[in-house]
Amino acid sequence: MGWIPTKIEIEKEANDYENLGFFKKSKHVLVLFVVATFVLSYLVFENYGIELWAPGQSLVYLIPAVFIYHNHRWAIVLLPILYLGDTLSFFINSEWQVSPLPLIILGLIAVLFSYRSYRVATQLKKNAAAKDNGI
Repeated sequence: MGWIPTKIEIEKEANDYENLGFFKKSKHVLVLFVVATFVLSYLVFENYGIELWAPGQSLVYLIPAVFIYHNHRWAIVLLPILYLGDTLSFFINSEWQVSPLPLIILGLIAVLFSYRSYRVATQLKKNAAAKDNGI
């Protein structure tokens, strides 16, 4: 699984979808990324006394993650928008002296994982439509 998938890779994953293991499915990698960043955020924010229920914190990402697990394409698109918007608002409103590089890297990873997951979900939908039409 490369960073930017080719059409062949997407079709192969979609066609072999039922036989793939957990870590071979793009949506599972994306959900794992969301859960891992949530846990990391919890550990970091807990040390600094910041509540996760505060606006813009990682808890909000677990809601689309549930829908991503069920291949809802709107949730796959929503996740990187939320992530990059949260990163941007963090820099605009932050009083902390932090390097933007880690957040930008995590944002780009979220975009790449979401892009691949979206393309696979779209191909799965096309395959299901073709199967229903008898093609």
